[in-house]
Amino acid sequence: MHTNDLHGHFLPERAKWLEGEPKIGGFGAIDAWVRDVESRFGSERVLLLDGGDVLTGTPLTDLVVRGFQGGAMLEFMEAIRYDAWVVGNHEFDKGIENVRTMVKTSAIPALSSNLHSPDGGLALEGLQASTVIDADGVRVGIIGATTIGLSHLASASTMSHIRLVQPEESVQAEIDRLDAET
Repeated sequence: MHTNDLHGHFLPERAKWLEGEPKIGGFGAIDAWVRDVESRFGSERVLLLDGGDVLTGTPLTDLVVRGFQGGAMLEFMEAIRYDAWVVGNHEFDKGIENVRTMVKTSAIPALSSNLHSPDGGLALEGLQASTVIDADGVRVGIIGATTIGLSHLASASTMSHIRLVQPEESVQAEIDRLDAET
């Protein structure tokens, strides 16, 4: 299972495009959905991933929790027991130091294979190119990549700390590395 582009939307929101404009989404609904699937299939057989852009969208992501803006979102994700999340372009909206702290303090693997430092290696302490999770005896390799569009979406100051590698190159390198481990 996966979520993407949460953008700080921790509460249900009115779906104006649906008849009756019902409230949908939010972490309560995600948690209920995950627990339902886990109860039917077993928690050891379920992976919960996020594709990035956790930040920017509601005032919740402006609150400083655990030393960085958006920490509440990470706390929600940890409470629901996400298995991994990808660093998206909006994680950089609050600046390089904020995303550094977010990644470094995340109890969930924070992934991106193509965010490198100008000197080589991954750009953020705690960042992983991939993670391998055992799902009921099946080893699943999960590789993250951040949009190459980050180069024109983030500030020049932020980008001075980042060298973006083409995702095709970084993901293939990670596939080759993981394949060599089996």
